[in-house]
This record gives sequence, C-alpha cells and structure tokens, in this order.
Amino acid sequence: FYTQADIFIIRDAKNNFVGLGIIGLGPKSFLDESEEERELVTEYVLFVASEFRGKGYAKVLVQYIKNYLLSQGITAISFHAMKNNPACAWYDRFGFTKEEDVDENGESTGLYEYSG
Repeated sequence: FYTQADIFIIRDAKNNFVGLGIIGLGPKSFLDESEEERELVTEYVLFVASEFRGKGYAKVLVQYIKNYLLSQGITAISFHAMKNNPACAWYDRFGFTKEEDVDENGESTGLYEYSG
C-alpha cells in the first residue's frame, strides 16, 4: 500500500507531451514501521516518448523528482526493474545502486532492486 502517489509530467517548449514520472511512497518495510523506517519511494515509473529519447529529458525528470523528494524529507529511493529492461543500463549510468532481487529461498526473481 502507498501513503502517497505523485505524477510528474514534462512538456517541451511547444507544450508537447514528452514524458512522465510516477512515484508511490510507502514504508520501507510493511512489517516494521518503526521510527527509523522512514517512508521512501517504493514504486518508480519513468517514461519518455520515443521521439524525445536521447535528448536529456529523462535525466531532467529524474533530477527534478529527486529534488522534490529531498524537499519532502525523503532521502531513499528503492524500486525494481526487470533484468531485460533496456532502462537498466540507464539506471546504472545515472548512479543508482543495483542488486539482484531474490525471494525467501534465495532464488532470483528476475528483477534488479535499485536504490539511490
């Protein structure tokens, strides 16, 4: 469950839709909501229309979202991405830390867990 969701839309100078970012905020752990377990981004979606890719819009959008989160006192971002998602290379270049996500048996879930 999320305690808050925000949508960020980016447009170009001609007001054309370029892309969007969606974040869902929730507790780090649904089992342990202690004072130390501050809220963080647990769902993160980023989309840039194909004709605007490679022009720096995603970088601007991510930086804006990170700044917004910092202004709200949220300092941790955690989200999942499918291993075969081409965006994984972009997340790596942008400085997110990546770990392979595993289930309770230590088996791969087919996802990477990103944080940053």
